[in-house]
Amino acid sequence: MSELTIIALVAGSYAATNMDNLTILVSWMLAGNISRASVARGYAMATISVLAISTILGLSSYAIPVGLIGYLGVIPIGLGVWSLVGQFRGNQQGEVDAGAGAAFGIGATLTANSVDSIIVFAPLLADSQMVIDAYIASTFIVVAAVWYWMAKFASQRAAKLDVVTKIAGWLAPFIMIFVGIYILMNTSTDVI
Repeated sequence: MSELTIIALVAGSYAATNMDNLTILVSWMLAGNISRASVARGYAMATISVLAISTILGLSSYAIPVGLIGYLGVIPIGLGVWSLVGQFRGNQQGEVDAGAGAAFGIGATLTANSVDSIIVFAPLLADSQMVIDAYIASTFIVVAAVWYWMAKFASQRAAKLDVVTKIAGWLAPFIMIFVGIYILMNTSTDVI
């Protein structure tokens, strides 16, 4: 398998399994009640976590009980409710940066929402040689960085539309709550 084939496979797989995370990122960036720095830190945590979990599962299917990942759905529900409370209190005008707490919540939400990525990348890493794993991991990180910049670009363009920004501020918490409920539900996309 050539390096270009690996890059195309990883980039395509990442794009196919992360469209929902792109939407969530743009929503958080537009909501305005969580700083962009916290969003960036949370996204970086999620990227590293998904790659690490995929690698561990790829190396040993006994490392983590995958069935427990779905219980992480309570984190986005909590973050969505917290954000809604902030909206009702009028915090949408000022940025709230709870530091590591907000970043951790974002990272946990995106990680919990990335089970499909883990399902795709764990077997890919399990079925390849160590040198190929290095190509997969480095391409994964580069594509994740591009994904973040795409979300930032989209949110900056949309932020110029005041109405879109106000709607996104109210929509983002509901998206987080929906993602959490979906993660908790037993659906056809679940591992178990």
